[in-house]
Amino acid sequence: MPDVSALRPEDLIRGTLRRTALGLAALTLLVSCGGHSSGGGSPAEPATRQWVAGTTDQVDAHGTRWSPDAGIASGGSVETSTAAVAGTNNPVVYQHARVGVTSYRLPVARTGRYAVILYLADLGTVPAGQRVFDVLVDGRTVASGVDIAARVGTRHADHLLLTATAHSGHLTVSFRARTGVATVNAVTLAWVDAGTAPGTVFTDDFTGPAGSAVDSRWSPEVGGNGWGNNELQSYTPGTANAALTGTGELAITARRQSYTGTDGFTRAFTSAKITTEKAVSLRYGRVAARIRMPTGAGLLPAFWMLGRNHATAGWPQSGEMDIAERPMPDNNIFGSLHGPLTASPKTVYNLTSLATVSAGPAAGFHVYAIDWYPGIVQFSIDGRPYATQTATDLAPGQNWVFDQPFYLLLNVAVGGNWPGAPGAGEVFPQQMLVDYVHVTR
Repeated sequence: MPDVSALRPEDLIRGTLRRTALGLAALTLLVSCGGHSSGGGSPAEPATRQWVAGTTDQVDAHGTRWSPDAGIASGGSVETSTAAVAGTNNPVVYQHARVGVTSYRLPVARTGRYAVILYLADLGTVPAGQRVFDVLVDGRTVASGVDIAARVGTRHADHLLLTATAHSGHLTVSFRARTGVATVNAVTLAWVDAGTAPGTVFTDDFTGPAGSAVDSRWSPEVGGNGWGNNELQSYTPGTANAALTGTGELAITARRQSYTGTDGFTRAFTSAKITTEKAVSLRYGRVAARIRMPTGAGLLPAFWMLGRNHATAGWPQSGEMDIAERPMPDNNIFGSLHGPLTASPKTVYNLTSLATVSAGPAAGFHVYAIDWYPGIVQFSIDGRPYATQTATDLAPGQNWVFDQPFYLLLNVAVGGNWPGAPGAGEVFPQQMLVDYVHVTR
């Protein structure tokens, strides 16, 4: 089962790589989480509607028809540009903008929770600080200080993810200008859950006596077959490399030791990988873990997810969501989606973003999370979003497989094609400490 082979240095050049220094974003998001599925059943597919600025339909690169927003928008004038828009493979969505919009009245077919995505791109040359606005849903401020030029620059795709509960036949999204006017290029609306309140879907705070095993919802994956990345460790069963600390954490430990597993592979390192594949799968919500990363080079600690159909569909058809990977002993964290091509399902595409953690991932605990809704995955660290991937922005032929149930994984890999082998002088053992894993809707 591939672990990190999808992501090689050359993939970072071909794929979508976006670097953000956390703490510099001008946007504050107040985000709730959407629906979910746990265990056997999956909810009905959510109904999604989409509108683009203007008075006529637009057909995008995927052949999807976007309705004009003229019937739902108040205020503003429509500007159109054929200039290239970076950060997307679907520029039609961003080449029309409603400049000076004051509100959208979004029709909803049923009550419940909805995810709203605002697609944003400054098509002109407005400098940072000259077009700043707040966003409100039904009169409640949900995003403040939105400044597209400051976040991503001009002519670059950006996104704003909002959620709200509809109690009647519409949701009202309004805009309050601070400087200049608000501008929006397109909007989508997806029903995600019939409930009206967030709730806990899965939680593990790793409490228990020192040296004890994690609870039965987690099961080990074992072996030293290289895991599709020519890795150097053998994952072991039991508590030798995955055990509770007794102070409320899970310790996954990588050791330099010769070990021959039941699969017959002899490796110079041992470590652990645990997964909820046999017990718990999830669909949509906020998926978060509070983690202190190990310090050494040549390690790949990871908190990630695989599609529940992985055993039958294979990889990358099942999809992979890497919520946090730290391949280098620096301050960078990788967040990635890996999926298949429609015409060649065994060929992977990679959507990868980078975040710089000023305090350092190994200096203390940080909360690594995704907010996951139909057609969109938003990555954050310590509550601050740093990247968003959407089905809309995929290139034609890239298959979005992230609207199905997924299960959780935690592991520390050693060496391999990426990130490379640890040096002879690298200090072992190395530990990844996990304070909690929480999934909420």
